Amino acid sequence: MRFYRVIRAINRAYALTVLWLYIAAFLVAVALMFMYPIGTITLVWAGLVGLVVALLVGRLLAIVQRALARRSLTASRCPSCGAGLDDVSAEASSPRTCGACGCIFLPNGAEQTGSGEPETTRAAEE
Repeated sequence: MRFYRVIRAINRAYALTVLWLYIAAFLVAVALMFMYPIGTITLVWAGLVGLVVALLVGRLLAIVQRALARRSLTASRCPSCGAGLDDVSAEASSPRTCGACGCIFLPNGAEQTGSGEPETTRAAEE
């Protein structure tokens, strides 16, 4: 459970961290454009290679997080808080909700954000 929490925190902060790294690389490239033009070209190629690496690492983090969540879900425990989950419903494809922390997990281990219910608007209600 502790390892799941660490992977979940890394996974949530990963995209924003990569974004800020690319913004910093852009600012360095703009500064190097007039002083050392080959540095800008090097940063462009490093950014393209780094983008592929960042995508692969992001996918790997998601796979590990889902695998850890599935392991806890099969033991009827919430991966996020460790509380016991209710019995599995008749439908195996239905999401599992933790009563203690309110997290919703899909059968593949992915965490669902929101309440899982479609939102209604006032116009639809009238």
